[in-house]
Amino acid sequence: MDFGRFLQRTQTRATRTASYAEMVPDYYTIATPLYRESWSDSFHLPPFQGQESVAEATQRLEHRLAEEGGFRPGWKVLDVGCGIGRPARTIAACSGAQVTGITIAAPQVDIARELTAQQGLSEAVRFVHGDAMDMPFDDEEFDAAYNLQAMCHAPDKAAVHREIARVLKPGGVFLGNDWLCRDGITSEDYAQYIEPMCRTYALPNLITLGELEHHLEQAGLRVTAIGELEGTSRNWDIFAARAQALANRPTLTAGEEYVRQSCEALARAGRARWFVIGYWHSVKAPPAQATHGAPSADGPPRGSTP
Repeated sequence: MDFGRFLQRTQTRATRTASYAEMVPDYYTIATPLYRESWSDSFHLPPFQGQESVAEATQRLEHRLAEEGGFRPGWKVLDVGCGIGRPARTIAACSGAQVTGITIAAPQVDIARELTAQQGLSEAVRFVHGDAMDMPFDDEEFDAAYNLQAMCHAPDKAAVHREIARVLKPGGVFLGNDWLCRDGITSEDYAQYIEPMCRTYALPNLITLGELEHHLEQAGLRVTAIGELEGTSRNWDIFAARAQALANRPTLTAGEEYVRQSCEALARAGRARWFVIGYWHSVKAPPAQATHGAPSADGPPRGSTP
């Protein structure tokens, strides 16, 4: 990978949007070994309880997502932005559902398949290389879908939501959590806090919680719960400490400086509360008198915290 070329692609919203199909896989070529070494095989930022480790907190969030989604044996569930597949494996194992993961980063598919085979889960979990804005699946193929902090890499979030609605059966559930801006952010605060994150995490842009809700509703997904995850502030402390540890070194490689900047940007934006991790639970509106064996459209109470 050409690191200099990658950095050029990340510099502006326009360059990130134009080059996302190359930029995001390149980012994960850099980030995957770092996440695996210093975070976990699940790449999302979890809410913490007590003295949980990162691995414990991420796994608890995955179990809770499967529970909130009502996933069960016989269901086909889609993981949108699956990474190297630990959430998909965890959710398949705890729910009995058949899970399909899709990622735009082809090398992640190879890693995910290898790890899944090692755990004896290849019959329950499969992985596909593809773009979430144009997925290679049939209409109404899945009983449920989820996202764990991956849609933020897509330049057109509304297109992703439309695709998810397309591949869900009527009455199917779509839930998850993602990187967002807090509602009410100004252009100045976006430039100061969010744009540095977008440059260093290969994010074309971030949308607000209100924009997310609008996109879901416009796609035909009725929102039954939405809000900000609680208990996420320890993530900011962890990333700030890592940025400081790198800053204390006498010299840094270009890659290490990039990591330092990314950790610092995330911690600053999170502590300023302009960067938030939002959650939602939504249901595809079923046709009149159609059940299709899909989940109830009631969902959890609107505004409940997962």
